Amino acid sequence: MKTTFTKLTGLFAGLGLLLSSCASSYHSIRPERINYHAKVESNNVELQYKYDVLAEAGNKKYAKKEKKSLVQVVAVKYTNNTDRVIDLSQDVKLLSGANQFTPMTPELAHRQLKQGVPIYLLYLLLTPAKLITEEEYVNGRMVSQNSFPIGVVLGPGLTIFNIVRSASANKEMLEELQRYSIINRKVMPGETVYGLIPIANSGYNPITIKADDFSVSK
Repeated sequence: MKTTFTKLTGLFAGLGLLLSSCASSYHSIRPERINYHAKVESNNVELQYKYDVLAEAGNKKYAKKEKKSLVQVVAVKYTNNTDRVIDLSQDVKLLSGANQFTPMTPELAHRQLKQGVPIYLLYLLLTPAKLITEEEYVNGRMVSQNSFPIGVVLGPGLTIFNIVRSASANKEMLEELQRYSIINRKVMPGETVYGLIPIANSGYNPITIKADDFSVSK
């Protein structure tokens, strides 16, 4: 008696686990489009900021890495209401709670938050998997079997797809962090600029600023 059906054999648990951890793409934060609620000011320099911008942009994997690595990407909006050009690295100090801090460089934050790429080589474990399409039984014993080597397509295909996708997403994240870095950023009088500042161990503390008093001669 022949029985025709479809079933995937081998690596069921591994397949489920790997498919649940596929690489994700990167969605741009674009701090200039964010609605800011927190606002502080010092000597006519204004700062507005917002936490959890990676999650709100739809970057769930990167948001999870934030919690694991204790690094938070914060969107910021600076407005220079003075009559002087200000350097955000030299003229404005950032404080998280009572502690002064310096934003992490985009490169360091990228190393802490990026998706792992080599881990997706584990998809190659699916290569031996096969799709059984037909089995023939005689007196309750299987005497023949037809199958399709689906793993030959599935394993390498998923591996390449996820490696390329994760590497591309990591690159896009780094490029956005670099594009919106405030390190050594200069702000003209009356100008508003937007940025992304990675903070280590902030714990969602309120952010404040201390700007130099440009009314006092140096």
